[in-house]
Amino acid sequence: MIKFGTGGWRDIIGNGFVERNVRIVAEGLFILMQNMKRATHPVIIGYDNRFLSKEAAVWMTEVLAYHNIKVEFINKPVPTPLIMYMVMDKGYDWGIAITASHNPAEYNGFKVYGEDGAQLNVAASNEVIKIINGISIPAKVPAPNTSRTVAIARSAMVKPRPIPIPSKIDLPTVFLPANISARPKIIQLTVISARKTPRLS
Repeated sequence: MIKFGTGGWRDIIGNGFVERNVRIVAEGLFILMQNMKRATHPVIIGYDNRFLSKEAAVWMTEVLAYHNIKVEFINKPVPTPLIMYMVMDKGYDWGIAITASHNPAEYNGFKVYGEDGAQLNVAASNEVIKIINGISIPAKVPAPNTSRTVAIARSAMVKPRPIPIPSKIDLPTVFLPANISARPKIIQLTVISARKTPRLS
């Protein structure tokens, strides 16, 4: 049985995390997108450096593309927060990051993000679990020899857009709201200390 955790699924590579299960999960996500009437806009998929991450991203792309979902695929390892950022920045309905987050190296999985860049809520997670575990017949899932050909025509490679980072950060503004008239001295001292702390090698 496939189980969802915080905003996605993760399992041991070669045990639960195998191609068949990734394809089943992708099929379940497609059904969820249909049920939520959010299966018309492109989905962005990225992956990290874990073993089988890129392959899993391709498997998921193939299944979604088979169902006429346009997939924009980041063809290089990227950090998970970048997927969240690009969902909001580009207006995608969904973002999928192939990753197992903080789990040990023998795990892999993925996280799913909605149009607001936030991970799946509990209600959506519970719904997709029911859908996925109801897909008991492998024939319902597009086979690689069918979905792979379709994916070539219905997916596109995209370059990740870097998250803009300010060149100079005003620490007092970061640490203290602007509407506080009397700033506590202890925080002022903390900010001053942070500014003068030498970089550690």
